[in-house]
This record gives sequence, C-alpha cells and structure tokens, in this order.
Amino acid sequence: WDPRSPEGPPPLERRPSRAETGPSLGEQPRPSTRRGHRGGRSSGPPPAPTAPTESSTVGAGDFLASLPPELTVEEEDLAAAVVSFLEEWARNHDGERPNLVHLGADAHVRDTKATALPREVPLKTWLKQRFSNDVEVRGQAIILKSQEKS
Repeated sequence: WDPRSPEGPPPLERRPSRAETGPSLGEQPRPSTRRGHRGGRSSGPPPAPTAPTESSTVGAGDFLASLPPELTVEEEDLAAAVVSFLEEWARNHDGERPNLVHLGADAHVRDTKATALPREVPLKTWLKQRFSNDVEVRGQAIILKSQEKS
C-alpha cells in the first residue's frame, strides 16, 4: 500500500478474538475473570477468606517477641490512637462497648497500626500481648481499663 495513493489505506481486516478462536497452540486456556460471565465454564463462587495460617501466626509471634519490653515510639502512637478511639466511643455510645471491627474501622487506628506493626500481626494479638495493662479484650469487645473502674 502506498500512503500517497488517492485510494487511501486498504480496509482493516477484522481479526477474531481469542474467545472466538480459543487458546493458541501450546497455550493453556485461562478462566474468565469477568464478573457475571456466563460462558461455557462456571468458575463457581469466589473462594472463602481463609483464617490466618500457622506460619502467619508464627510470624506475628516472632515479631512481637523481637520487640523491647517497653512500647516502641510507633506502638505508643498506636496505643494513643486506641485510647483516643475508646474514650470518644464512650462519650458517644452510652454503655455500649466497641468491638474489634469498630476499632479497626477507625482511620487513625488503621494508619498507626500500619506504621507500628507488620500486616501479619493482628490488632487483637497486639492488644493482648503488648497493651494489656490498659485495654482488655473480651471476645471481640474492647474495654479501656480506666473506664471499667469508674
């Protein structure tokens, strides 16, 4: 084809899609990743979230065991965020106790946790092992000990 030709470029040829032709020679077929796709194969429901594995729990224990006896500066910030959240909660929720979901949903707690702890260390584990003088975890409920006495 000559770009200076008055006839213009030749018409584009439509190539069949991979879905129409199937996998190339030697290529394994890939499952559909589109939601709601109703192709020939059913991918089934999404996998259920998994509980922490023993290796991730061991990693959390190893990290916590490696810390000094006193809270680190980052842990102090996390502790302050937790106390602030619990005090604010007590002012706004007469007699109702917050749970770990409420605590973990607080942006300041989330941010300070991300700075202080690796992802594999659950907040509940940190509260029980490193902040138990000030906070008690009862099941999923979080109790500030200074409020419990009053």
